[in-house]
Amino acid sequence: MKKLGIIAGGFKPFHVGHFSKVCLALQECDHVIISFGKGERKKGSKLFYSRDMCQEVFPIVSQSLKDRFKEKITTKIADVSPVRDVFGIIAARAFSPFDDDIGYDVDFIKSFDSIIVYGSEDDAEKYTRHFGTDKEEKYFGDLVSNNQLFFETDSRFDKSADALKTDNHYHGEEWHFWDRLRVAQTRGTDVRTSVVQDNFNEFASMMPSIFDDNQKQSLFNILKGGVNENAWCSYIFSFRRS
Repeated sequence: MKKLGIIAGGFKPFHVGHFSKVCLALQECDHVIISFGKGERKKGSKLFYSRDMCQEVFPIVSQSLKDRFKEKITTKIADVSPVRDVFGIIAARAFSPFDDDIGYDVDFIKSFDSIIVYGSEDDAEKYTRHFGTDKEEKYFGDLVSNNQLFFETDSRFDKSADALKTDNHYHGEEWHFWDRLRVAQTRGTDVRTSVVQDNFNEFASMMPSIFDDNQKQSLFNILKGGVNENAWCSYIFSFRRS
């Protein structure tokens, strides 16, 4: 049974908590698609994450993931939104014929027997709210009724923490389960705070092992462009442009 994993999110920025989810998906699936959002983020932070910033960060993250996992992974910036990508990929697998341009290889998607979508409980709610309703077949065809579509929330992070053992960096004697669990629970808020506080060492500790020191520094410098006065100027410019 070939399984296709999907991870979709804003990734502002991509950090080791996200990476642990990727490790889990690769452990359970034959291939993983990661859809990156390009939406801006200002509310609740002193760091403004702009669309331009996303375009700068994505190539670094994408290439690093592909260098590590090769043909087992597909990365893409969502044309509209990550949620739309998830629905599009599921529809491509569920319905025949399927002629919509979703930005992915439809024949490749159809080659898998089942799909697992990884995310938070809130993410799962966006999709599973249609289960058991008259919209279930509209969005998912018979995938749900045939047990070919699943949503993995891993709310306790224990599976993600365990999956980090598959990465050599988190497999040494100094890395116990509770250390990996702490890493898997990394939050974007903490990463952005480290940038706002100009604390590179703290920032670097929350970046996954796929990044070398130069890449971590490059990501930090990109994100620093969205702090304080720079953030306000970027926000105003983006608002006027929209």
